[in-house]
Amino acid sequence: MTDVLLTPPLVGGERDGIVTLGIDQNLVEAANSGKIFAGFDDFGDIPNGGASGEPEEIARLALPDGAYAISAKLTVTGPLLGIARVTCRLQAGADFDESQVVVSGLLSTADATTRLGMPLEAVHRFAEPGFAVLSCADGQGPASISSFEYLKIVAIRASSLSNEFLG
Repeated sequence: MTDVLLTPPLVGGERDGIVTLGIDQNLVEAANSGKIFAGFDDFGDIPNGGASGEPEEIARLALPDGAYAISAKLTVTGPLLGIARVTCRLQAGADFDESQVVVSGLLSTADATTRLGMPLEAVHRFAEPGFAVLSCADGQGPASISSFEYLKIVAIRASSLSNEFLG
């Protein structure tokens, strides 16, 4: 039998006259990495969080299995009158980021910010297809109607993922 010469990306070998042949799985994983998934919403209201005050879903991005660096960004706009204490949470599986901003009402006479950007980030490896979910709540209750503009969720698929505790 003639020797079989395998060059990347082919892998395999010969044993007892049987030749095995395959494709390097590292190459397959690398080919599946580097994809970008994104979604957006131009405008919407921030839920008041109901009796629990917990953030409620305002956006979700479907993602195939794989490792991701996920970011979300939105601009929070205060209510017409009063203030808004807005909490948002970006969740992917068990991994999440949470942030809070306080914005003043649009007609407020106080020297305060009426619009603030809110960035959130998370990394997660999905063993099966899943979602990046952005949830928000205006903790000032039903009288406060804040809103969001220019919401974006971007997930960048990677060939590997490391998420280490830094403390």
